Amino acid sequence: MTEEVRNYIRAQNRLAPRQIYQNLIQMANEPEFEKTDLHTITRQQVYNYWLSITKSEWERDAANDFRSAQLLVAEPCGFRLIDELQEHGVSLAFVTPCFTNQEKYNRAKMTEVFVDSTFGTNKHGYELYCVLTEYDLVSIPLSYLLLDTRGLHEKCKRGRRLTQWFAALRNAGLKPNTVHTDKDFAEVTAASIAFRTDNSGYNHHLCLWHSLRAIDQYITGKVQGRGVDSIRVSIQWTLR
Repeated sequence: MTEEVRNYIRAQNRLAPRQIYQNLIQMANEPEFEKTDLHTITRQQVYNYWLSITKSEWERDAANDFRSAQLLVAEPCGFRLIDELQEHGVSLAFVTPCFTNQEKYNRAKMTEVFVDSTFGTNKHGYELYCVLTEYDLVSIPLSYLLLDTRGLHEKCKRGRRLTQWFAALRNAGLKPNTVHTDKDFAEVTAASIAFRTDNSGYNHHLCLWHSLRAIDQYITGKVQGRGVDSIRVSIQWTLR
């Protein structure tokens, strides 16, 4: 593929590769492309080069978005980054003013916390986790974690980072007696490792809705494969 063709694809990369290919074929006899290979170029060649360009742009946009998020959180408004979880393209964690403002929020009163998570909520595919607590009958967010381990090839990649997150909160003074999560075993294990340390009264509760749903799936046979083990764990914890 000649440089003239590559330049054209770069200039028109916002178009679909099929449209770019059709445009190039129609321009084969124009002076600009007389000495190029437009008469023999294939759709696949156009697509491959277009993909390499858009992928690079996506990665650059992702890097910019990550840095923008870090700068936004780092602004002096009570939010604070968690240094252990600033992995570009993998994790970004921070605490909220409800956690950093110890004059207004006494961490000793945060004896019960809740961990919630969502998936597929942003264009880069990060999982979003949140630690909340009930403080004077009001639910307040203490910390958030954006996490994407899909590109990592290591054991316990998600569980290890969840443990780091919880441990960072514990080391900063959050020592709950009770932790509530859904039936995700990585969350259960990470919370137990981090918050059970030096806490003989530690309790872990599973979300009742998730537990009842897991039991229903197990009884009705709606689940197959690797999900069965986590559902069995959920049932065991529910019946304790």
